[in-house]
Amino acid sequence: MHTEAARKLGETENRIYALSAWKESPLFTDIERIVFSVTEEITKVSNGGLCKETYDNAISLLGEK
Repeated sequence: MHTEAARKLGETENRIYALSAWKESPLFTDIERIVFSVTEEITKVSNGGLCKETYDNAISLLGEK
């Protein structure tokens, strides 16, 4: 479902296939990487949730708002 929506919005096949390796892939921007990181850490809240380093990096790239 999400892959179909991404394609309709113009996302490339290369980036869709690279999602599982987003940390290593050069196809994603710094902002996309921090969004992936925040999402992953929040999703895995039982592992400790959002760490300070990720939070600080997100604020640095995205601002407080």
